[in-house]
This record gives sequence, C-alpha cells and structure tokens, in this order.
Amino acid sequence: TGRAIDQELGSGWTEGVHAEDRHRCVGVYKRAFDAREPFTMEYRLRRSDGEYRWVLVSGTPRFAADGAFLGYIGSCIDITERKLAEEKFQLVLDAAPNAMIMVDSAGVINFANASATTVF
Repeated sequence: TGRAIDQELGSGWTEGVHAEDRHRCVGVYKRAFDAREPFTMEYRLRRSDGEYRWVLVSGTPRFAADGAFLGYIGSCIDITERKLAEEKFQLVLDAAPNAMIMVDSAGVINFANASATTVF
C-alpha cells in the first residue's frame, strides 16, 4: 500500500479500504475479532499510486500458551486479475442467448443467466 506501519495500526488500515467496501469489511473484522475466530474477506484496497486492487485477506487468531489472545496472523493476496476474469465471464454468460444454469451436487441451482428466466 505504500503506507508506513504506524499508519496501519489501530483502525488506520481502514483508510485504504474502498468506501463502498469499508462498512462490510470492518463488520467482518469486528465480528471475528470479538469472537476470536478466523476470517476471510475480499475488498478493494488503495495502493500508494491511488489505484484500487482487489485483495483476499485471511486472518487467524493467535493465542499465548496460557490462552491469552495476542492478535491475528494474516495474509493479503492481490486477486485483481481473478476478479477481472470473473467480471468478463459474467458478461459473457449474461449476453448468451441460450439459458445457462449451474447446479451443485445437491441439485441446488447456484447460478442462472438472464436467458434462463425465459425458460422457467
């Protein structure tokens, strides 16, 4: 992000989160933090050049030998290229003249394109 570590401490890390993602992102973090549970989330994060990139962030709580909560160990992976590919794929599916439906192994429909609405 190009920010110094002291800028990221406390709630400073939220300053780089895209405004449209911030409320959801902080909510996920607070719920996990309060419960001392692992979390995973995707959001847009601003780089030092001002460009927003999609990131996949995961955190795992860390505890001392006596069980005291020490904080989180986490990772942040740039998934921008994956998100762009997903958007292109969605555009193709939505523009397809034929109905397309994805069903999981339990028989639950987890995707239907716009053309599928004309079939059902």
